[in-house]
Amino acid sequence: MDRKNLEGLIGSILKPRNFRKKASTWYRQGAAALHVINLQKSSWGPQFYLNLSLVPTGMEIEGLPSPKENQCPIRVRVGALMPENMKAHTERLLDLEDTTLSDGEREAGLEKIFLANVIPFFDQIESVGFKISLNQPLLANRVNWDAKQFLGMVD
Repeated sequence: MDRKNLEGLIGSILKPRNFRKKASTWYRQGAAALHVINLQKSSWGPQFYLNLSLVPTGMEIEGLPSPKENQCPIRVRVGALMPENMKAHTERLLDLEDTTLSDGEREAGLEKIFLANVIPFFDQIESVGFKISLNQPLLANRVNWDAKQFLGMVD
């Protein structure tokens, strides 16, 4: 598998869920937020990272409607969503240099991560809202000051 195949796989999972692709980033506008998924290549080899970001609806940031992931005020890597015992497996799935996995195993594993972790992460924001979600340990330290002010989470 190469980067193009990896992007194609991710796109095939996200397109039916109303994400649109621009470069190596996928975007979906929800009622509560813009959902951003970015595939980042490591500088050191054919390893990749999945960065998940949110922009609260109504908040102005540079680059809207398709901001770069690093401009988004709420950011988390996919590994942070995973149970501790799944983090290493997730890294293996995104390491294209790891030839111990067949393309089929990699595809099935990544699809499972998207359907069990990534999509539910975004759906939770939409269903319970930011204030509840952002006060949970996963996101509490991943929200920049501007977003906290915009959402009325600071005095």
